[in-house]
Order: sequence, then structure tokens, then C-alpha cells
Amino acid sequence: IDTVLEDYPAALNAYDTAMKARPDRADIVEERAALEVRLLRFDAAISSYTRLYGLTYSDPQWLNRVAELQARLGRKGEAIAALERANIGAGGETVSVLFGIAESLNSFRMYSEALRYAERGFTLAGNDLWTKYPAFGVSYAKIVARNRRTTELLALRSQTPDAARINALQSAGTIVASLYTPEEKADLAARMSSLAVQTDEGLLRLAQSAGLEDIAAQAMRTVARRPQYIARQSER
Repeated sequence: IDTVLEDYPAALNAYDTAMKARPDRADIVEERAALEVRLLRFDAAISSYTRLYGLTYSDPQWLNRVAELQARLGRKGEAIAALERANIGAGGETVSVLFGIAESLNSFRMYSEALRYAERGFTLAGNDLWTKYPAFGVSYAKIVARNRRTTELLALRSQTPDAARINALQSAGTIVASLYTPEEKADLAARMSSLAVQTDEGLLRLAQSAGLEDIAAQAMRTVARRPQYIARQSER
């Protein structure tokens, strides 16, 4: 009632009383934590979510919330520690866990830290990345692109048609289109100009989605792709 009436100090006191009376009630702690976040009392909310983690038999979602709040407070080390504690259990590091942490860090705008975990997931997955974990292949390509690691991005090309790699490169192109400066796009285009874009569907999709029109048009004007080029021009 106090929360509805926006008497927040009284609401917090009521939660304190209820938690003392029923220390095993996870729902009360959850409600208090939500109110603390609403009031921007992030340190208090971190304590509540940490307590909730213990009350719910180590449910990782609560430490993931702790990590989010630590990141909002600029505590990168604590955010990473919370994510690792929540997600790396007795089974150790897995591809899914590493990419899950990478995606969380990316959502926290901790881009270089996200790259480190994405690289670890990429290495652990090996060639299975494209067959067993194609969604993580997309995540890897986008995180690499956001970090301006164009050497690693272009290394994702394949000599054989590979739908997963093509999709990953196309998705990375949207990052290039929205975030790269004209100079960065020109540099990427210059690097791509020395590659066989006309015979690599993934690089072509990257060029198209990144807005590198000169590279895309040059590739599409080749004999093999001339019908596609003509059709595309007629659509404009």
C-alpha cells in the first residue's frame, strides 16, 4: 500500500519488518529490490539481489541483475565477477556460457570486455560454431565489428557457401553502417577491394549491409553476378 501511495520510506520500513518476520520469503526481498532500483538505490538493490540469490538456491538471474547494476555504477570488475559467479558453474566454461556473458557485457556497453569473452567462446567452439551455434556466430561477428576488429571480421569469410557465416557477416554489416565513421568505412572498403568479393557471398552481403556501395557494385557487375546486378538496378 505504501508503495502505491508513493510513501517510499514507509514502504522500505514495511519490507524490513516483513523480512525480519519471514526471512525465508524470497518474494518480499524481490519486491524490496525492485523498489530500491526504482529509487536508484543501486547499492541497496545489489545487497537485496545478492540475498535473493541465496534464498532461491543460487538462481543465476539475480546475480545477473547484480551485474547489471554494478555496470550502471561503473564497476566493471564487479560486474564481470557477478556474471562469472552466476553463469560459470561446476560444469566450467562452455560456448553458451561464454557467449552469454559476452552478450550481457555488450548490453552493458562494456564492449572491449564483451570482445574478450566472445573470443574465448569463438576459440572454444572451433568449427562447431557455424553448425551448432550459428546464433553465437552472429553475436561474435557483431561484437568484433563494434570493436573495429576488421581483420577478424574479414577472416570469417569462407571459400565455400556457408549460410551461417553469410548471415553473420551481413549482420555485422549493419553495425558498420550505423557506427563507423566515413573514414573507417573507407578503410574497410580499401581492405575488401583486395579480396575476391565477387566470389564470396558473405563479403558481398557485408558490403551491401554496411553501405559500401562501390565494393558491392563492383562485385555485382562481374559476369557471374550480372543478372543480379541488373535486377537490383531495376528495383531502384
